[in-house]
Amino acid sequence: MIRTRFRLSRRTAPYLFIAPPLLILGCFGVLPILFSVFISFTHWEAIRGLESLEFVGLDNYAWVLVDDDWFGRALGGTLWSTLVTGFVVHLTAIPLAAFIDRGFGRWRSLIAAAYFMPFITAGIVIWFVMSALFSAQPGGVVNSLFNALGNWELLGFKPLSLFFPTEPVDWWRQHGEILGVFSGWWYALGWNTLLYMTALQYVPRELYEAARMDGANAWQELRYVTVPQLRPMIFFATSLSVIGGIQGGGPYGVSGYMYKMAYGGDGDFGAVSAMAVILIPIIAALIWVLWAYVGGRPSLPGSARERVPTWPEHQIARLSGAVWRRVRHLLEAPPSDDPAHLRGFSGMRAIACLMVISHHLAQRIDGDWGLFWLVKPLWTLALRADAGVSLFFVLSGALLSVPFWRSFLAGETAPGLGQYILRRAARIAPGYWLALIVAYFVGLQLMPEAEHAFGRFLAGMGFVSGLHYISFFPSEFDPVLWSISLEVICYVLLPLLVLPAWRLLPGREPKLTARYLAFVLLGLQIAHLLILHFFMTSEDGKGWIHGQIGGAKEWLPYWSPASFMTQFMLGSCAAFAIAWYGRDSGKRDRDFDRDFDRVAGWALAGALVVMFFFHRMGSPATLTAQPYVTPIFPALLAIGLFAMHYGHTLHRVLDNRLFNFVATISFGLYLWHWPVMETIRLLWEPDFKFAGLRDFGYWLGLSAIVVGVATLLATLSWYCVERPVLQWAQAWLRSARGKARSLAQAGS
Repeated sequence: MIRTRFRLSRRTAPYLFIAPPLLILGCFGVLPILFSVFISFTHWEAIRGLESLEFVGLDNYAWVLVDDDWFGRALGGTLWSTLVTGFVVHLTAIPLAAFIDRGFGRWRSLIAAAYFMPFITAGIVIWFVMSALFSAQPGGVVNSLFNALGNWELLGFKPLSLFFPTEPVDWWRQHGEILGVFSGWWYALGWNTLLYMTALQYVPRELYEAARMDGANAWQELRYVTVPQLRPMIFFATSLSVIGGIQGGGPYGVSGYMYKMAYGGDGDFGAVSAMAVILIPIIAALIWVLWAYVGGRPSLPGSARERVPTWPEHQIARLSGAVWRRVRHLLEAPPSDDPAHLRGFSGMRAIACLMVISHHLAQRIDGDWGLFWLVKPLWTLALRADAGVSLFFVLSGALLSVPFWRSFLAGETAPGLGQYILRRAARIAPGYWLALIVAYFVGLQLMPEAEHAFGRFLAGMGFVSGLHYISFFPSEFDPVLWSISLEVICYVLLPLLVLPAWRLLPGREPKLTARYLAFVLLGLQIAHLLILHFFMTSEDGKGWIHGQIGGAKEWLPYWSPASFMTQFMLGSCAAFAIAWYGRDSGKRDRDFDRDFDRVAGWALAGALVVMFFFHRMGSPATLTAQPYVTPIFPALLAIGLFAMHYGHTLHRVLDNRLFNFVATISFGLYLWHWPVMETIRLLWEPDFKFAGLRDFGYWLGLSAIVVGVATLLATLSWYCVERPVLQWAQAWLRSARGKARSLAQAGS
């Protein structure tokens, strides 16, 4: 019997072993992709066979990218839900996996299986459970629980109505984004927790022991040991989330839309193939970002040596560096020598002003039909950007409170009320009265049908228009003036709430002062609750369909002085924290400053998330029954302002020359941009109204005109009216102080 042995050389063996998977990949992966690319250049109704192929070039791509709004809407929604849901899922799955792995011992598999159950549950079951939980009908579990808490009475009042709704809420209509994120989180949490628990089995326990010996707590172990060791698994798990989210998304996602396009009606496979080809670089770009910034971008073989740039690359690098230095030199503002300067506040004031203007401009275009799908997320965000008003109030509360708290903590007497009143009057009254007078007389000509015009004008001139729904908007032609009355009321209330600290806290103990401020905030929230109870407006003539007076009746009493004073006092709390921490400036160093930058970044990012998910344009928040999700949203802003002031980089980026100029004229921009828009609507373009335009280019041109004219008017208002009055007030105060010192010296 002859035996033969078949031997493979080392060169050919690897190729033979990988040949089967390569063959499968080529037949079922590469060839279909190439065929889809080919089909994307044709018009093909697959039901008629290959003979119906018709070459159309780039027509499919042009139609998908430019003309087809539904694809952009589906893709934007899918990407948004994928990124947000994936972020929430992995942000919770990692600490949950570490907690289960470390805290449950041999029971960890059973606990992990409980979290894994929704992943293996049919989607229809999850939909049924979510519908039962958040149904708007009286039988909805969440509505029943929240309404029971909100309607609980104590001595004739409903104290919990400040935090819980008293009527059933249509959760799917008002907070559909939140419920989508919640259902996606509930479904994917168990799967990702199992992945991270598996990876944790290969993390050396010696690392945790060394961290504990160095004094690390549980949070530091998670941050500096667990997360770095899990980076390869984080990259793998997040990549699966991105791919699965884009492939899924339900009937309203991009995959559902492609399925309907392919198999509904005649079935245009050419357009669907173009959509698939467009998705390939998008998914590849997302995976590359995850690989580079999440997975750590591991170096490839042969890439360890530093590559010397070629001559063109070197020249391009030098040119770009020179351009960047020039732009930075033009924008970077010189550091302020004033020790009372609050860093980053000018930039945030400019952002608040731009938020309000962008919100009012975004209202004038029908974004569902008049915008390219790539910019629709920005339009949606702009519709919620009226929360810039809240940022204005927080900034004002901080800026006006800093002198009080610095004097308080330094053991000095309280600043004089006369100076405070004169400065505030000189800053607000001239520009506001000018805008109101112009709006009144122009409104008489362009809007003669306005009701109670003279009475509203008088209430506005006296800064009391915000106390009644008839006068809430003091001018039909310039309704944005409504906030000035509430701001002046906050100016009056600020000394009444801050100055008692000098008498009630003679020891000037900071911790007791912080407790005092907490009681002030609690009292303001109780006051808002009482205002809602006693001053709720009737339903007669209520709603924006009845004009501005009807809209004000819908806003009130939710837009109460107590709610806006809460925002103002949260800014005052930020000022107190700045003054308190500033006393020990010697303990700050560069690393600590960068920690403050991170705190500010997270706080402002949290405020952005709250604004996007919980705030609704022109409506009180469901969570708090107050505008701008007070006190949650302004509290996050206050934290960000405090941390930004002591940060290292963020305030330098925001306090650039451009933003400083915008902040300087921001009051005028706020006062004059709406009259410019109304003038264009009444005299030029009648469709420049709420959701009136559908031509993006035309709307963009009108918006540029509004911004340009409003900037010109605001600049004139600053240099010709506001600044001269401020300079006069400052000169008068210096003269008064000089006379007082002279009298004191003469008396001594």
